[in-house]
Amino acid sequence: MDERDVVETARAIRPHLWRLVGGQYDAIDRELEALLARADTGQPVKHAILRVLGRHATTRELANRMFQELAHNHTYEGLAQIPQIPPVPRYACPQCEFDWYRFDDAEEVPTCPDHLVMLVPGSP
Repeated sequence: MDERDVVETARAIRPHLWRLVGGQYDAIDRELEALLARADTGQPVKHAILRVLGRHATTRELANRMFQELAHNHTYEGLAQIPQIPPVPRYACPQCEFDWYRFDDAEEVPTCPDHLVMLVPGSP
């Protein structure tokens, strides 16, 4: 996985932190927010983000699932008889680079936490 994949995964996990880590949500969210701001300036943050996500089993497991999905999307599609994993639907803020992934159809699509606008469907 490259820097971009790790940053994309951190952005996707942020909206789910409240249910993944409970009371530790605010501290972890602030850490990720600072790291993503550094990433936006071109600074390498891959290892720092991996440390933050690796601290909790729930964030580590979700990140690993997302890394597997990203790795699958970056590789050859394979032969027709091999079943393919369906892509996870992605939604994006029309005003910034905030992404959110819908892992469960029962989840309602949220608004962008920074701009408070409805997220729109994007390519997976």
